[in-house]
Amino acid sequence: RSYQLAEPEPKPTEPGPPLEPVRSSRLFADLQEGKLRSKVFMTFLANPAYLYPEPQLTAKVLSDPSMVPFHVAIDSYVTETSALADIILPSATYLESWDIQSTPSCDLVPRVSIMQPVVGRQGESLPFHDMSIELARRIGGGMERYFDFGSMEAYVSAIASQVPGLTQAGGIGYLKENGYWSEPNARPTYRIYEKGGFSTPSGKFE
Repeated sequence: RSYQLAEPEPKPTEPGPPLEPVRSSRLFADLQEGKLRSKVFMTFLANPAYLYPEPQLTAKVLSDPSMVPFHVAIDSYVTETSALADIILPSATYLESWDIQSTPSCDLVPRVSIMQPVVGRQGESLPFHDMSIELARRIGGGMERYFDFGSMEAYVSAIASQVPGLTQAGGIGYLKENGYWSEPNARPTYRIYEKGGFSTPSGKFE
């Protein structure tokens, strides 16, 4: 079990073409064969030129401007993939960044946890979230209104303020001090799938 953390208002719409994320393992083969076309290709903490099943094909596609006209790589160090990019945006590591999340806990009591910087940023690096805020501001066209937080810390604070009970406990201040928050009187719920079934047509594990 976990909390469903909601986006602060105004909420952006789901991305569609031309900003559709692609996760197919055949991505680079499809680009080579002309089944997919790309104007701008972005990788984030990803190294397909090393990790994908056909690294030579991947590197060939990324090196060919007729298939990938413009490649932006966002990474915390230079990889085989980012070395082929037109622009590398240096990304800060998780030790230098803010985030908020609610993942299933081992004790079956839902909790909200915070990630906060423990060391200063190195060089000109920025956390990806802060890059997004700044890029949206520069690009404009209405996009910036969805990123009008000023900083990732303010965004985390806005999300934390929507969790019932967390605001009363102290919100982001409580998370900064304690690392996570859970409802004080919450108790584990066992055998939830045996009682309620799965969200499948049969209600069983398929």
